[in-house]
Amino acid sequence: MKDLELADVHVPVGRNESMSIRFAPNAWKHEEGLRIEYVGVTSFSMESHREIDWTEAETVILDEIIPTQDGCVHEIALTDATVLVRCSDLRATWGDG
Repeated sequence: MKDLELADVHVPVGRNESMSIRFAPNAWKHEEGLRIEYVGVTSFSMESHREIDWTEAETVILDEIIPTQDGCVHEIALTDATVLVRCSDLRATWGDG
């Protein structure tokens, strides 16, 4: 997952939608992007470490899935931001999806 580029964060507005984060491939390292879908999301936060500049790519530096009693916490450290998702489960799919 390292060096993938943040492409899209979908935060659900309806009850039947799931939260997902899509990462585009890094042209030098990956042939495909990655989509992560989260089930049973209880919290989501994205903290920027500077003023957000949507024209610059945010790349993955580190990602860690920490088990919890009711699921997991997925922490994704980006170039200048941190994403935290607390959920009951997640599913990762390689491809354009």
